[in-house]
Amino acid sequence: MISAEMNRSFAEFERSQNYYREITGAEIPKEYRLTHATALLLWYCGIPRKGAFFAEIGCGIGFSICWMSKTYRIQGIGIEKQSQLKESFERLAQKFEVAGQVSFLATSAEEVSGACPGNSCDFVFSNPPHFETNRGKTYGELIRQTNRASAGQIYDSFCRAMAHLLKPRRYYYLVLSPQHLPEWMESLSRHRLTAKNLCVVHGRKGKPAELVLVKGLKEGNPGFLSIDAPVILKEE
Repeated sequence: MISAEMNRSFAEFERSQNYYREITGAEIPKEYRLTHATALLLWYCGIPRKGAFFAEIGCGIGFSICWMSKTYRIQGIGIEKQSQLKESFERLAQKFEVAGQVSFLATSAEEVSGACPGNSCDFVFSNPPHFETNRGKTYGELIRQTNRASAGQIYDSFCRAMAHLLKPRRYYYLVLSPQHLPEWMESLSRHRLTAKNLCVVHGRKGKPAELVLVKGLKEGNPGFLSIDAPVILKEE
């Protein structure tokens, strides 16, 4: 993969893409609206190699996987525990003209190892829940809470799923809440998913970080962690 830091800045990437138009045309419900986390993750994944096969864990209705498949003409699988989203996923795949390139697997991260072949993906990405239910921030909307809040600590289940799916020496990409970065880093290390790059995202200059992007390598050698230039979403 050509990494984000070797490609365009996030601001340049965002200006050049048509995903806002695509998502409007698809009439996606507000519960699955495009957020900065989605766009940042797509940018950070960089440009995949030709013929790569990829997976997204927690794909929702599939905007990210459809965009990735259409943009780079590659095949992928969306893994989502909310089975009722399959119809919306397939409708969106038709909209993006990638119905033959992507598929939907209704399963949770905990069940990935029994539902998917191991060592099958060239890269994996995810925008996992950023909050734990009954801890910190809460969500009033049930659907939104299901999307963005976990029922408990999900670090191990997501890391185990990524380790199962990835081929050796292949990359994963995450967009995380800074509040839970230590727990994620511990679990990534436990599953031999070595973090290689971190990119801190701020809403405004001088404000606390809102998100952290992580790029890592399955079975990578420890050490040599690179901290990329920060992203400022709203420049003064």
